[in-house]
This record gives sequence, structure tokens and C-alpha cells, in this order.
Amino acid sequence: MNYKLFFLLSFCCLLYGCTNKFVYNNMDWISKWYLDDYVELNAQQNIFLASQLNAVHYWHRHHELAEYRNQLVKFSDDLKQLPISTEKLQAHLHSIEMHWQRLRRKGSYYLSQMAPLLNAQQVNYLFDYLEQKNQHRLQQFKAQSLQEYNNKKYQRIVDFIEDRLGSTTVRQKSFVQHFVSKSELTQVEYVAYVRRYQQALRSTFESENPRTLRVELNKLLNDSSKFMTPEYKQKSNENRQLAMQLLFEISSTLTEKQLLHLRTEIKDLIRLIDKLVAD
Repeated sequence: MNYKLFFLLSFCCLLYGCTNKFVYNNMDWISKWYLDDYVELNAQQNIFLASQLNAVHYWHRHHELAEYRNQLVKFSDDLKQLPISTEKLQAHLHSIEMHWQRLRRKGSYYLSQMAPLLNAQQVNYLFDYLEQKNQHRLQQFKAQSLQEYNNKKYQRIVDFIEDRLGSTTVRQKSFVQHFVSKSELTQVEYVAYVRRYQQALRSTFESENPRTLRVELNKLLNDSSKFMTPEYKQKSNENRQLAMQLLFEISSTLTEKQLLHLRTEIKDLIRLIDKLVAD
């Protein structure tokens, strides 16, 4: 399962500005709807899952939203002096990673509590479905030429930037093109890493002791890095550095119109968070 997507639904929606109050307030059943693709639950399991999702949602609203707001305010302040230094960009990235770590720890605990309720058929279906997704990801990647892959990657990044800034300049697009041309391909290594991780997760279900299953699964859900090869880690780190350079270059060339658009986006997100916390 894409556990990261499951637990980051609300967080990603907020940061990327693709949600509204209705979506966040109903994140529990939206998450349940998403999970239905992976495993069909019986009535008892659905009730238990609903209680777990409600607990995570409550914690997130009352503890995490304030952290997101604080970072958005800090980022808005940093925009007063451009370009934003790489040190400040690194600090913001670290804060986002800390948001994710807290959310993963909380979500992993609640998800692991449900694991003993799954029967063998459900477990087999879950991991078979995950492998189908792995194969589909590889097939999609291998069906493209390098040029096609890079073109799509370039367009995704440009679209993302334009969603934040309203537009991109020719120079900014050249920065994106440089990033795409220099970044390492990691699709094959990523799927190999995910398969190793999923196999380890599946092995925990061999335990007949519910407590052991919960404990071991929770540990794995909170630590997947050991399934990454040194080569994959190196490529990922190099891509991360390139991404930081891209962010610095973009912040160095913001126009007044782009800056105004970005500030408006941030203010809208802060207002949204305030409304959610007030509910």
C-alpha cells in the first residue's frame, strides 16, 4: 500500500492548495474510499477503521494544523528578503519532513492496531494488488523513451510552479529544463526498494501473535530506509540537492506579479487552516 499517500492525504492537500474545508472535514471517509481499492473490509473492520481514522483526524486537526500554519507564516516572512537562502530552504524542507515523521508515527500506530483483524485472503489480496501497481509503474516507465519521460517530468514541474506562482518566465523554465536533464533516473531502483519493503511488511503477517504483529508492523511502517540500496540513496540525495538548487534559482528570479500570487496563495492557506481549527 502507498502508506505515505494514505497518511499524507490531508497534509499534501493543504500544502499544495488542492483542497477546501469540505475535503478536510471529510478526510476520514475519503481515506476509507481510497483504501477500498486495496482491501475489502467487513462490517466489523469498517467500524474499527473508522474509529482509527477519526482518532488520526482529531489529532491532526488539534495538533498538526498549528504547525503547518507556523511554517507558512515563517515562509511568508522569508519572502520579504529574496532570494531565499539555501539554508532557509533546507530548514523549511526539514520542517516538512518533521511534519511527515510525526504524521507517520501517529498513523502507523493506528494502522498497525488494525492488522490482526485482517484475514489471510485479505492480506494476500492487498499485497497482490500492490505488486500489480509496481508492475504497472515499471511498464509505464519502460514504455517511454528517455525524451518522453523527461518531457512529461518537465511539464509536471512547470505546472506545479505555475500553480504556485501563476506563471513562469523563460528563464525559470530553463532552470527546470536543467534540473530535468541533470537529475538521476530512479524509477527502477525505487520499485525494487518498494518491493523489498512490501515483502518485509507481508512477512510480519506470518506472526500468529496479534501483539507481535502490531509491534513489528508498526516498526516497519516507521522505518523503510533500511530497504534502500546505497546506490539508490546516493541518487536520491543528488536529486534532492538539484531540487534545492532549482528552488533557490526560482526564488532568485521571482517577478513582482509572481510574488504577489504566491503571497496570496499562502494567505489563503493560512485562512483555511484558521477555519479548520475553529470548527
